[in-house]
Amino acid sequence: WNEQTVDYDVVNITVGKDTSSTYDMIKEALQKYNELIDEMNGLYHAKSARDYKPLTDEQKAEMTDDQIEKWEKTIKDSLLRNDSSINSILSGMRTALRSSYKTSSGNEYSLSTFGIVTGSYTEYGKLHIYGDKDDSSFGVYTDRLQKALDENPEEAMEALSGIFSNLYATLTDKCAKTSISSALTFYNDKQYTANLKTYEDKIKEMDKRIATLENRYYKQFTAMEKAMAELQSQTSSLQSMLGLNMGNN
Repeated sequence: WNEQTVDYDVVNITVGKDTSSTYDMIKEALQKYNELIDEMNGLYHAKSARDYKPLTDEQKAEMTDDQIEKWEKTIKDSLLRNDSSINSILSGMRTALRSSYKTSSGNEYSLSTFGIVTGSYTEYGKLHIYGDKDDSSFGVYTDRLQKALDENPEEAMEALSGIFSNLYATLTDKCAKTSISSALTFYNDKQYTANLKTYEDKIKEMDKRIATLENRYYKQFTAMEKAMAELQSQTSSLQSMLGLNMGNN
């Protein structure tokens, strides 16, 4: 047999953390946040429907289904215009995301540290990422977020988690259970339910009073009609008698 020499290439394998997936996760979370505040701002800054009153049956009869739908949608879309609860929540969310967080290493970070910033004031607090290739306005800037994740992912995630925990705490506080609202509810649902029941009870009481009045008036009118009929009968009899007597005379 022939002796052969086999050369083996050395392969170096480097195991690292997938920071791109972490970046995408953060980006998706910010997109969801932007969608949420877009919806809330749309409700808060809705156009006034002051000139749109609920349609009567007669008005609906003169309109097409599309016209009725558009009319009623305009009213519904404006129901939360300038709503104080929505304004309070939006304000609290913006304040929470402007806060800073000190990591276990003693370093203090804010979202702007990672290139996560707000845009024009007309966007009412939407967030953008410097260097985001899908963002035509902010994609030209240096990508601080990816750089931070590549250099020190644990530190970056600790800071970002801390900041978003402030947001969670703010929302939790605003939807905490109270004597007039249930947990995870921004509005005074308990109070609204109690008020609604009060109104329903008042309506039932008024219905009973109306029914009682109707029965009383019905009886009175029935008695009056009976009396009028009897009077008419008596008058006719009297006229007949008088007529007869006058004829005899």
